[in-house]
Amino acid sequence: VAEDYTYFSWGETGDIIVEEGVLGDVTLDGVVNVTDIVMMVGYIMGQEGVDLSSEQILAGDVHEDGVINVTDIVHVISIILGG
Repeated sequence: VAEDYTYFSWGETGDIIVEEGVLGDVTLDGVVNVTDIVMMVGYIMGQEGVDLSSEQILAGDVHEDGVINVTDIVHVISIILGG
């Protein structure tokens, strides 16, 4: 089961922007699926054209250790499979 997270950023006028998302949802489409895994693998492998925003990195860092790595991918697979 995917968990929610809260993301804080600064707006152009200095306002604080608060957004919520789902851990594992790297594509930010509201669904955790294989597309998120593909994007995470591309990011880890340094694939050209796979540049993640800070919000996407936050969503992909499922273990909340500051990096996206294979442990996060395994956890996302578990989320997809219903674990």
